Amino acid sequence: MFVDITPYLRFGAENLILVKALNTAMPNSRWYTGSGIYRPVYLYTGGKIRIDVDGPRISTPEISENIAVVKVETTLRYDGKIQETLVLKTEIVASDGDIVAGESSRMTLFGQDKTVQTQRIFVKDPALWLVDNPRLYCCKVTVYDGETILDTTESMFGIRRLELDPVNGLRINGEKILLRGGCIHHDNGPVGAATFERAEERRIELMKEAGFNSVRISHNSSSKALLDACDRLGMLVMEESFDMWTQTKRPFDYSLVFADNWEKDLEDIVRKDFNHPCVFMYSIGNEIKEIHTPVGAQWSRRLTEKIRSLDTTRYVTNAINGMIGIMGDLPVVMKDMGMTVPERTPGGGINDTMTALMGAMNYLSSHPKVEEGLKESYGTLDLIGLNYMRDVYDQMKEYPNRVFYGAETLPPDIYLAYCGDFDITGYRRPMSYLREIVFGLRKAPYIAVQLPEHYGKEPMCTPWSFPLTISSWTWKGQEGKSCLVEVYSDAPEVELFVNGESVGRKPAGEKQDYRTLFDTVYVPGKIEATAYYEDGTTTHYSLRTAKDEASLCLLPDRVKIGKYDLVYVAVELRDREGMLQTAADRKICLRVEGAGNIQGFGSADPVSEENFFDESRTTYYGRAMAVIRSGEDSGKIRVTAWADEAEEVSVEIEVV
Repeated sequence: MFVDITPYLRFGAENLILVKALNTAMPNSRWYTGSGIYRPVYLYTGGKIRIDVDGPRISTPEISENIAVVKVETTLRYDGKIQETLVLKTEIVASDGDIVAGESSRMTLFGQDKTVQTQRIFVKDPALWLVDNPRLYCCKVTVYDGETILDTTESMFGIRRLELDPVNGLRINGEKILLRGGCIHHDNGPVGAATFERAEERRIELMKEAGFNSVRISHNSSSKALLDACDRLGMLVMEESFDMWTQTKRPFDYSLVFADNWEKDLEDIVRKDFNHPCVFMYSIGNEIKEIHTPVGAQWSRRLTEKIRSLDTTRYVTNAINGMIGIMGDLPVVMKDMGMTVPERTPGGGINDTMTALMGAMNYLSSHPKVEEGLKESYGTLDLIGLNYMRDVYDQMKEYPNRVFYGAETLPPDIYLAYCGDFDITGYRRPMSYLREIVFGLRKAPYIAVQLPEHYGKEPMCTPWSFPLTISSWTWKGQEGKSCLVEVYSDAPEVELFVNGESVGRKPAGEKQDYRTLFDTVYVPGKIEATAYYEDGTTTHYSLRTAKDEASLCLLPDRVKIGKYDLVYVAVELRDREGMLQTAADRKICLRVEGAGNIQGFGSADPVSEENFFDESRTTYYGRAMAVIRSGEDSGKIRVTAWADEAEEVSVEIEVV
């Protein structure tokens, strides 16, 4: 949102501008773990003639093989009273700095008004924005009064065309693309709810490296920093606006003010997203309670048409949960579908009910009551997002004009949960490698070991989780004891070896859900999985036991950073051969000197009670992560770590 503070300023005197967020009187929402102002606040200054704060709206409505139309809509604001004539100059700049196209327009402004100038600029031989090759241009707009520059702004954009239909699915610039997506929330792990540009960029980098090509912002609007990163790295974005409409999910939540604010909120979101080529669809909600009713369908129509009035270049969706509409009739529906009704139907809300049903929501969502209740709302959307409704996919195929996708699915259906491909510090979990194999992006097998101390016990899992596994063959104190080893592979068969001896050869691949279990005994040494393909080729993956000693290693993700920037320093325990020591966790102490300080220091331990802002942290299976923030000064940051039975180590980062 923008607030014009001009009438409140004392010109020629010192002013204090104070921005407050007052939220102490009510609980936070379901998906907001922070408190206060957690994204940047900017102060915009300008003269009486100025470009509007969000700059020009840039779209690429026409793209052919050797030329593209770049449509630039620039709004100028004029606070004066006398007629003024000036020139609006727009330049399209390629990534190498060359000006490839441009246009100058004379504009006459009249007092106390805003004026929109639309320019159609032709770029020859355009470099297109693609997920695998995200080429960007800069649009530079300058306002001239003769030779005097009154205002200027620069906006990044990409040249790309979206197409969507039930036959080809999604196409970008004519190329069919299969979405490999995951849901992300607003927080940034050890640094908390605050948004930092580098934190946003890093998690998109990690997701891209792990094989993702799209993200869903769950369940609130994205930050500008995240969209900038997605533009640069080639990550598609499903932008989401609301987690509830008029019906509440938590006391004092957004439903109390939705009716008064939804229109402005959508305007703000579209204005923020419009120039970003990464954004390809807007979601108007997540598991909205009233979506199954005529009133909910009317709200869906209202929100969808509002977005269409603001942006005709993208698609509108909604993440719909089919079970919500049958919650009141759940016992009856379960009997209809031949399911045993529990003595006490869970009453803790939709999430608790879904957990208690252990995945049955896929089946229950195929009941005719669900389809009947959602028909009108389905018809308001460009494409339909289905949450835990896998068994409805075949029903959808009966409607030739419906386009749908899985907005949220369970791990057996390859949702990226566990919950999460990554732990809170950014390391990939074993589930991430299984998902990568299922997506056809990894040929080598992967080994994950269920904790030997839990052997023979029934794992306590929700529908969103698997038994806890670690990719390690270091289990001190468990020698000679039984354990379960999981091997992930797309090959027809895999074989497991412990110290060169075969444990067995078993079917793998799609028929086994890409996951094969071996019951074996933990013996220190080397464990190896071999995947056998039908053409006679093999691939391998191995782990070995770490030596008893453990040295500290500091591994910064960058050694040179800017001012007000972040560097992520991995703190790991490794033996003399570089193997991660997962069985010797200890408290690590940290000292930061020079041009930086600790922004967060954490591990992936889900039950740790240690503080993220302390200068000490206990490793979790050999790892912790320190996040160091630079300030306004250039210079050196020296990070030093030490622990019991481990020598002190240091690393330097340059701030420029």
